[in-house]
Parts: sequence; C-alpha cells; structure tokens
Amino acid sequence: MKKKILLGLILLAFILVGVQVIPGIADSDGPKEITLTLEQAVDTAIENNPMVGMAQADKKKKEVSYKQAKEAGAKIEDSMMEATYEGKILARLKPKIAEREGEQAAKVYDITINGVKVQAETAYYSLIQAGEKQIIAGNTLSRADEQLRIAKLRYDLGTAAKVEVLGAEAGQAAARAGLTAARNDYKQKMLELNKSLAINLETPVKTSGEFQFEKEEFLLQDLLDRAMVEDMSIIKAQDAYEMAKWSYDLVKSLYGSNYYEARKAEQDVVAAQLSLEKTTDEVVTGVHKSYYGSLALEEQYQYLLKTVELKKEAYRLTQLSYENGLAILSEVQEASDALKEAEVNLSDCVHQYNILK
Repeated sequence: MKKKILLGLILLAFILVGVQVIPGIADSDGPKEITLTLEQAVDTAIENNPMVGMAQADKKKKEVSYKQAKEAGAKIEDSMMEATYEGKILARLKPKIAEREGEQAAKVYDITINGVKVQAETAYYSLIQAGEKQIIAGNTLSRADEQLRIAKLRYDLGTAAKVEVLGAEAGQAAARAGLTAARNDYKQKMLELNKSLAINLETPVKTSGEFQFEKEEFLLQDLLDRAMVEDMSIIKAQDAYEMAKWSYDLVKSLYGSNYYEARKAEQDVVAAQLSLEKTTDEVVTGVHKSYYGSLALEEQYQYLLKTVELKKEAYRLTQLSYENGLAILSEVQEASDALKEAEVNLSDCVHQYNILK
C-alpha cells in the first residue's frame, strides 16, 4: 500500500514538472501592447538600433587610431627615419589622414542616428497609414453590406432579379477580401516598425497621433546646403578627394611632379575629383526631386481632398437613386469603388508628404 502511494506521488510530481517545462505555458499571453508617440518611437529606435552602437564604436576606434598615428609620427620626427620617404609618410601624412578619418567617423555617427530616426519615422507613418486603410476597407465593406441588404429587399419585393443579389454578394465578398488584405498589411507594417525599433516583433504597438497633412515651408537652397554637409556619400567623396590631394602634394614636394609615385598620386586625385563631382550631381538631383515632389504633393492634397468630398456625395446620391429604383447595382458599386480609390489616393498623398518632409 505504501509503495502504491509513493509511486502515485512520484507520478504526480513528474506530471507537474512536465507541465512546467512545456514551452509557452507560463507566458501564453505574449508581449503586452504599448502605445508610442512618434518621438518615443524615434528615441526607442536610436537607443536599440545596433547600427548606432556600431557607428559609435567606429568613432571611438578612429579616435584611438588618430592618437596612435600622432604618437608614431612624433617618434619618427625625432629619429633618422624622418629623412626617408616612408618616414615622411608616417610623420606628415598618416596623422593627417587619421585625423580626417576620425572627423568622418564622428559625422557618420551623427548621420547614422539621423538615418535611424528617418527609418523609424517612415515605419511609424506607414503603420498609421495601414490603420487608415483598414478603416477605408471597413467602410467599403459596410457599403457593400448595405448594397446587399437593399438588393435582397428589392428581390423580395419583386423589383430586382436574382442576379442582382448575386452581384451584391460578389461585391460584398470582394470588399471582405479587401478588408482582410488591409488587416494583413497592418500586421506586416507593425512587424516592420517593431524591427526598426529593435523590440520584440510580436509586441502590439498602438500609435499615438493623427495621420494628417501638415504643410511645411522648404527653401531649396537650404536643403542643398544641408545635403552638402550631411549626406554621407558627399562626406566620404570629399574626404577621399582631400586625402588623395594631400598624398600627391607630399610626394610632389619631396621628389617633384615627374616622379613615378607623384604621377600615380596625381591620377588618384583626378579619379577622386571625378567621383566627388559625380556624387555631388547625384545628391543635388535627389534634393531637387524631393523638393519639387513635396511641392507637387501640396497641390495634390487640396485636389484629392475635394475629390473625396465629391465622391462621397456622388455615392450618397447614387445610393439614394438605387434605393428608389432609379439606378442599377453596378452604378452604386462603381460609385463606392470610386470613393474608396479617392480615399486611398488621399491617404497615399499624406503618407508620401510626411515621409518627404
């Protein structure tokens, strides 16, 4: 009897332990929902994004490299090696290049932070827009439900054929599929936001703020000036050109411009200058494109806003006509589709403007 009781206790303990080690049982609810403003999302991204940490580590590494090069150069100046070509490179050129690389790394760090900020803002705005498109799809389904209700009522009264009910059912199914697609897109946009914030991908995020068009004034020259000092490709191309020029000037001062190494260094300067000019043209073109794109969106917004109002009224009138037998189902469905398209176009305009600014 005692053996049976002991065996039962052992079995019970085994079952309890087994339950405890089953994955997911202890924390089946998953991460809790969090509410984030745009500023909070940006701060979270900067704090968590590994690219920021990597850029900071590179900046510190370049600072150490500069100190190392400066100390090595000072030792060379106090030795007989200073008279050699290699010695002059170590004493004069290497510290200068290391200093510039340190300055570049500091700029890259700041640019990386700004890039992470832009990435988080884009993902945040995309989630807000996905939520708005969910609402648009839901409204479209509600209109399809109403169309089906009226079609069935007309059929029961003998004023509509069965094919009209079938058409309304098909429209309802299409609207429901559109809502499902919008919901799936919302989930995907939330995953992308969580990824940019470097938080648990399963964390439900609720955005705080409205998806609206807030016009900002931009001066083209200010944007160009800012790009010249903040664009990473410009900074690297400019530094590469200046470093190549330093190298050429040093070799030429030591051995003259006809020396083989000087002639090769001169071509490095030419290549670096051409690369800088090409990069500058690309950046200037990109700034112009963004600037004129934002101006176009400002004008489009007013037009699209009026278009939505027009399509809403057109749908309302067509719906009334359909209820009174003065319009057919396809006409009211076309009016509903036109309203949805106008609302989506307006949403896209607001989203693109927020991203550009």
